[in-house]
Amino acid sequence: MSRPSAARAPIANAAFTRYPDRSDINDTFPLGLPGGVALTKPADEFPAAPGLCLSVAADGWRALLRTGPSARIFAPSGTDLGRTFADLLEIASGMPTAVLDGNVLAVLPGGTTSLGLLRTRAGAEPRRGEPFAVRFNAFDLLALTDDWRSRPQHERYEQMLDLLDRGPRAVRAAPAISAALVARRGTFGLRPSEAVVARPVDLPYLPGHASGWLAYRHPRTVVGVIVGIIGRNAAQRSVVIAQPDSGGCLRPVAVTLPLHAPLREVLAPLLNFTGGTVTAPVYGLYGKRQVEYHPVHPEIVLEVASSPAGSDERNSRPRAVCVRTDIRPDQVAVLGR
Repeated sequence: MSRPSAARAPIANAAFTRYPDRSDINDTFPLGLPGGVALTKPADEFPAAPGLCLSVAADGWRALLRTGPSARIFAPSGTDLGRTFADLLEIASGMPTAVLDGNVLAVLPGGTTSLGLLRTRAGAEPRRGEPFAVRFNAFDLLALTDDWRSRPQHERYEQMLDLLDRGPRAVRAAPAISAALVARRGTFGLRPSEAVVARPVDLPYLPGHASGWLAYRHPRTVVGVIVGIIGRNAAQRSVVIAQPDSGGCLRPVAVTLPLHAPLREVLAPLLNFTGGTVTAPVYGLYGKRQVEYHPVHPEIVLEVASSPAGSDERNSRPRAVCVRTDIRPDQVAVLGR
């Protein structure tokens, strides 16, 4: 993923013919939000209740981005960030006029994000040779040619998707997920640097916690049942772990990083192989992949730690921590709970 350049921005407005290129939104609109931006409350359990719009938000700098010919960007406090993110504004200036709420991200060539690298922009301007590109991860639409904050969240989100779908890669909507998807696949693909943000679909955009937004992060450690072993030699040996789905059937959800030597020694006498190999799907938050492994009887519960920050979202793998002899396989929680 290359760094935005002047050759790519501003983009042509032909892709946005449905949205007039007007600049009649008050220049101080981002600063005049009544009571500030909407805030999230931490959720201890995955927010699976009906009536919620779920999206994945990566850690970054919260900002209000005004796109269009008079593009500007502000921190929620009202601080003008235009000098710091001049490259982002150059691209945003070629878009229709709108006001978006979201996070500014530092994105590496492989698609991962780095909050540490983003902090190198603090009080500085874009620098030649930076190892990242600045992107804006939008999760709400506050205005087009008029104020949209009073409209229900589902209308704002759908309109934002329509607006940004054909726009520049530098300004994109936060990816949406469904509770049903998580129920099937779990949240093992969710990195520590990401949160699932839940927004009530019928509420307007309100300041503080009045919008009812929730943020769920994957627990630092979780447990699963060992159902298979991967690896040609001991140093590369990993385990396939499963969790029960809503029907109580064990579903493989992750392949761990290679086991460290002490844990391999603990597991060796406990594993009860069924014989042969199987190729089966391992389900993650971002999809499934076929994995060949040596199946074992589902008798051992393993505690694992979340994938490390910065790992690729589609190939992220948890780290095995320890065997949990105090938990039976039938006591492992249902996916996404």
